[in-house]
Order: sequence, then structure tokens, then C-alpha cells
Amino acid sequence: MIRQWAQSLGLAETFLFAPNEDAEGGEHKLLLDGVRGSFSASQIDGPDIQSDSRSWAWSSGVLHHVTATPNHVIVRRWDKSGYDRYPLVLRFNRIVHSE
Repeated sequence: MIRQWAQSLGLAETFLFAPNEDAEGGEHKLLLDGVRGSFSASQIDGPDIQSDSRSWAWSSGVLHHVTATPNHVIVRRWDKSGYDRYPLVLRFNRIVHSE
């Protein structure tokens, strides 16, 4: 799914963690398009957000971390304690069909 987002949005994709680094389960990437358009992203099988996703965004120099679960997309900003949760189908369809 993260690769589809990168291709649909025209973003460069790279790994969020080094291959030998221990990270929470799932796929974790950086999607890059300059300062304002870049964000970190995770795809996980569980229903929850990762506890460290805000610090991952901060450490990577991006403003937001987006987590895709089987049913939702969760958006967190590195400097805010809350998050926004959206139905996955709604968000993905808007991204893909906005081209």
C-alpha cells in the first residue's frame, strides 16, 4: 500500500529504519517530496497506532506520520499528542482518484 501511495502522489520512497534496526512490526517508509510534502508512513496489521510514530516523524525531519491499518488511516503530527483517524477506503480512494 505504501508503494501505491508513493506512486500515486509522485513521491520518492525510502526505508524509515536501517535493515538491522529493531522496529515495531509492519512496513515503515519515508515518502519524500521536499520539506512540506514529505511524511513517514507505516502499514501494520493491527488496529492501533504505534506508540513511537510521532518520534519517528520528528527524528526523520518530517511533520507527519501516517499509519495504515486494515480499516483505517491514522495521521499524527510530531508535535501534537492527538491524531486523526479516517476510514481506509475513503482516504485511499481520494488519493488515487485525485490524479
